[in-house]
Amino acid sequence: MKRTPEEILRSIEESSVDDEIERVLAMSPAERDAELVAAGYDLKALDAQADALRPKPPVVQAAHRFRPRAVFLLAAAMSALVSVAVSIPTALLVARAVVESAPRAPAQAEPAPPTAAPPPAPAPSEVATLRHEDVAPPSPLRFDAGPRDFDTKMPPKPPRKPKP
Repeated sequence: MKRTPEEILRSIEESSVDDEIERVLAMSPAERDAELVAAGYDLKALDAQADALRPKPPVVQAAHRFRPRAVFLLAAAMSALVSVAVSIPTALLVARAVVESAPRAPAQAEPAPPTAAPPPAPAPSEVATLRHEDVAPPSPLRFDAGPRDFDTKMPPKPPRKPKP
């Protein structure tokens, strides 16, 4: 026999289940245990059944498994740290060397005291004589020669002395 929706609603409203739930929740744990023992239940057997239904936590293994990705990331991080540790002092040393080797602006020195008048310029006839005297005598080695005839213009090597 099928009940109408009104009958179902009325049976829910008149239900004594809510009253029973409120009564049990108002009890202390010791009172609930005493009521279950009086009704004929074995509490130790119920606890064992409840423990069997609970999910067990996963077992944590003591040994760690090998993780190549973690090893690679650790190696990359160590490489980056080493390169930074080496590059910073190197950059500082290079910067110091560049600064120390850079030409410095001359200090603001006092102007040189005026000297005597410069010597008079030589006459044009003297210039030709001076130039002729300053020319060095011709060298047996010609460095202006091309690579092919350079070896032919070299003076002969002296003979080697025999070893004693």
